[in-house]
Amino acid sequence: MADLLYSQRMRLMPVLFFAALLVGCPPGGDDDDDAGASVASVTFLIDGVDYASDVGGGGRRASTGFMSVSFQDDEANGSAGAIRGSIGVWSGYAGAGSYGPLGFEMRDFQGINVTVRNDDGSETGWVGNSDATDGSIEVTSDDGFAVEGTFSFTGELWDNSATKTAITGTFSANAPDQDDEN
Repeated sequence: MADLLYSQRMRLMPVLFFAALLVGCPPGGDDDDDAGASVASVTFLIDGVDYASDVGGGGRRASTGFMSVSFQDDEANGSAGAIRGSIGVWSGYAGAGSYGPLGFEMRDFQGINVTVRNDDGSETGWVGNSDATDGSIEVTSDDGFAVEGTFSFTGELWDNSATKTAITGTFSANAPDQDDEN
């Protein structure tokens, strides 16, 4: 059973990450004067180590209750400590508030995934726990263009769901409503 859950998660993670990048990245244009997050970033505290990354994209669709922030630390160019992943509420998003518990059930997906590059070049990744019994995404500010907040959850290692780690962090990102662009 654990192998099946792991296999399902591993197939799902790249899809979720790339979907967040595709949907979350706003199209180019000359509207750079929009209000929003002055610094688009995420931070994580994992096993006593701080990680930070710029946000690659963010977006939402008010009509479907979707909000996503994707991140990838490109400045590190693959060096140790580089992180990538996403933070998302895939249904039921309604602005500032609390969303949780976190998990990866596609019907009501709310969750976080993060991958860290290790000193030896390997990667370690965590996702929200499979039984979706803890964790939350707290959106503290949503001005219609940018979102900010905090999160906390018990992450499971991708390759060993029995290994759990408390993870906390913050996010700040421009996440324009994609419905407004049609």
